Formats: sequence, structure tokens, C-alpha cells
Amino acid sequence: MSHSVRPTPGWYADPSDSQLLRWWNGTEWSDHTQPMPSRPVLVHEAPQDAISVRNDLATAEPASPPPADLVPSSAEPKPKRRRAWMWVFLVVLIVALAGGGWYVWQRQQTEVPTATQDSSQAAPAPVAPADVAVPGACTDVVAALTADGTSSQLATQLQGVAAGADLADTAGFLSSIGPVTGDLMANSGAACVAAVNAGQGPAAYAVFVNAFQAAMTGGTEIVNAGLAQPGGLTPEQRASLSAQAADLSAATTAVAKDAPVAPTGPPAG
Repeated sequence: MSHSVRPTPGWYADPSDSQLLRWWNGTEWSDHTQPMPSRPVLVHEAPQDAISVRNDLATAEPASPPPADLVPSSAEPKPKRRRAWMWVFLVVLIVALAGGGWYVWQRQQTEVPTATQDSSQAAPAPVAPADVAVPGACTDVVAALTADGTSSQLATQLQGVAAGADLADTAGFLSSIGPVTGDLMANSGAACVAAVNAGQGPAAYAVFVNAFQAAMTGGTEIVNAGLAQPGGLTPEQRASLSAQAADLSAATTAVAKDAPVAPTGPPAG
């Protein structure tokens, strides 16, 4: 005869496997099992279903929990509690990462102004006063390249080629002035730039020397490339020549007021 009394939660003989104990949670069978102890242990008979139980469970005292050395745990695992601990761990980890990131950001904000202050306090490059005497090397190189119009002619040639003028004519011009200007740049030009960088001359002279050297070197390379390649100069090469010519023209104008005037002939008698 069956009745509706349910056994208390505990480990009972598994109704589907006589070699196992299965946890009865008071309402139904759980998924938790363990091997049947090897030595005799009093256990409950298994409930037959989730509603009725056998008569002997109604009258018999529930079996005592198996000894600790035979049964791993007398309580059913609580996965919800483990999930709660996992959430607590994740929250703590996120807080720790956020705190570490804030600390690093604060350190960076503290170090950046210091680095900026240090760089601003660095000694500036020497700048010559406006009325400083022009070094002899600068006077020589500027006089040689501006008095007879060499720098202006070079700028005009490069600008013309950039606009579509004949490459061969410009190549011939560059070849004609190359040897003389090359020696001048290697000697007076280099000495002039070194003097200006040391604060011993106006910056305009070094700018002029560098612009002339770039126009000669870059112009020669691009013009020769245009002669060798089918179709002449590319749009990029034309733009580069135009920029070099503009830089040289501006630098020539900047030093023109200080450049010595070349004599046009013997003084009138």
C-alpha cells in the first residue's frame, strides 16, 4: 500500500542501479550519485517515484548518513552558491583592473608635464643676433651664387622644366654649373652652414646654402631621370622640381640685401 508521505532528504539506494547511492532532495531524485559503500551501511530504500514511496519508508527510521570516510558529503552541492562566489570574484577583479588603470593614467599625467617642463628648459640652439657679422665663408658663397644670377637662373630652369620646358636644355645648364658650384658648396658652403649652426652668422645664409644644394642635387637627379624614362617627367617629379625652385627663390630673396654686388666693369676714368 502506498501513501503520500515523502522521505527526508538524504542518500538512498539508487532505484536504477544497485551499485550506487543517489541523493533524494525530499521531492525528487537529483543527479548526484556515489558508489555504494563496500561495508554494510544502513541506507534508505529508494522512493519509487516523485509522489509515492514504499511502505517500509513510511514506518522505518531514515538511515543515518554514511560515515564520512565512505560518503564524500552528506549535503547536496549548491551550484548557486558557487555561481555567487564566481560573480563576487569577477566584481573584485574588475575593480582591481579599473584601479590599476586609473593609477597608471595618474602617473602618466604626472610625468607628461615634467617631461614637457624639462624639454622647455633645455638650452635653445644658438641664434645669432640680428647685427652679428656675417662669416667670410657665407659672404663668399652667397656672392658667388647671387651676384651673377646663378641661383636665380637655377630656380628659373627648374620651374620651367616643371611647367614642360625642354629637359635637354636644363640638363645642359646643370652640367655647366655643376663643377664650379660643387666645389663652392664643399668648401665655403659647408663652412658657412657650420658657422650659422654655431650661432656665428644669420640663419638666412645657411637656409640659402641648403636650398641651393637641394636644388642642384635634386634637380639634376630628376632631370636625368626624366630624360631616361619614357614619357618624360611624372607629375610627382614636376611637383618636386617646382617646390625646389620656390624654396631657392625665397632663400635668394632673403639674402639679397646682404649679398655683395658684383662689379659690372672697371670704374669710369
